[in-house]
Amino acid sequence: MEKAPIGITISDPQQDDNPLIYVNEEYVEMTGYTKDEALGRNCRFLQGSDTSEKAVAAMRNAVDSVNSVTVELRNYRKDGSQFWNRVSISPVTTEDGEVTHFAGFQQHITESKQAQLDLERTSRFLKETQEVADVGGWEVDLRSDSLRWTKEVYRIHGVDTDFEPTVEEAIDLYHPEDRATMQDAVEQATTEGEPYDEEVRIVRPDGEVRWTRARGEPRYEDGEIVGVRGTFQDITEQKTRESQLRESNERLEQFAYVASHDLQEPLRTISNYTEILAEDYAEDLDEEAQRFIDVVVTGSERMQSMINGLLDYSRVTTRGGEFEPVETEEVIADTVADLEIMLDEHDGTVETGDLPTVEADGNQLHQVFQNLVKNALEHSGEDPATIEIRGSEEPNQYRFEVEDDGPGIAESRQEKIFRIFKSGEQYQTQSQAKGLGLAICDNIVRRHGGEIWVESELDDGATFVFTISKDKEDAT
Repeated sequence: MEKAPIGITISDPQQDDNPLIYVNEEYVEMTGYTKDEALGRNCRFLQGSDTSEKAVAAMRNAVDSVNSVTVELRNYRKDGSQFWNRVSISPVTTEDGEVTHFAGFQQHITESKQAQLDLERTSRFLKETQEVADVGGWEVDLRSDSLRWTKEVYRIHGVDTDFEPTVEEAIDLYHPEDRATMQDAVEQATTEGEPYDEEVRIVRPDGEVRWTRARGEPRYEDGEIVGVRGTFQDITEQKTRESQLRESNERLEQFAYVASHDLQEPLRTISNYTEILAEDYAEDLDEEAQRFIDVVVTGSERMQSMINGLLDYSRVTTRGGEFEPVETEEVIADTVADLEIMLDEHDGTVETGDLPTVEADGNQLHQVFQNLVKNALEHSGEDPATIEIRGSEEPNQYRFEVEDDGPGIAESRQEKIFRIFKSGEQYQTQSQAKGLGLAICDNIVRRHGGEIWVESELDDGATFVFTISKDKEDAT
């Protein structure tokens, strides 16, 4: 007993409070108490209030049943540190069945108990997370040809938890138009090891159609596919919002396009008759009348520029090209060639480093760089303009910077410059209609799943930064 690899105690129930009358060396090592400190005390002195009741109940059970009882207890060493042990309590009896002693056999299980508690906490966390996020889990075991669902999957399908479907029955719960998609996805996962991520519809027992996101990953053992596990999420509200937003955008784009076309004719009429008035009645008009005509002509030209800009803005999504590999260096070269005269007028130069190849609409990417370079030139003042264009590849996106050495932009104005038709002093491309040049850039960048912003301080130049997403699901 003294050299046993587990803690051993003997207590005397014949004395008050059942004191310990023997502990071995392993018990001393386990608890940190010497034999003198432990003997004469009830074994509950190691336990906190949350476990002492379990120990009392176990002891009472051992007495009542005259059998060994095993219980797991959390205890505290002499130094206050915590440990877990598994205690088997065995009553020692006379031939008449009278309990004379209790023998306790204590095994140190702190590591395994902690692992168990961590697993339980993780399981609770995952369960609660699934419920909050409306995400369920499922698993197909190919060896037993069985399918298991978590509670959330049942809730999303609107079926009782006593329903235990086969894989075929589960696929039948999808919308008829989406069953083939899911059948192919599951077959590819189980035979080819291909993961899948599908947005598909289900039909509930009451006939309601819901949008879901079904994801699956093959599970391997010893290099062999033994099953598929994944998640199941209700995305009906998301799909509804996407549809509403898409319809709203389509209506806005249609309105902008139609309104712009409808404005063209009366504007041409104003311009034509103003020119006739200026030419045919020039001798009859005094200086002030000529000035009024000049104001009308200038306003008409500006209005024409704004209408063209509005058409360009509405066409970003309605007439956008396909995304394909685009050499950014070639786009910059074309931009510089198109702006050659303007660069000469402003004594401007464009400097570039290594630039990445991206998946993008080449024409629209050209439009973004052209607008940003024009901005830099138009606001360079009398000094020569130096524009530096940089590009880099990041894990999920590409990042571009167009830096100039112009007058800079106040922080309070940096967000506003990307809005449509802002009045007053603007940092906008004049040739693209005042208030629309950067708005068009913003619309194009958003179509590519990215963002655009400016980093600047007054009198210290400006750097326009925009990103392009690598994930085509982020692009529209």
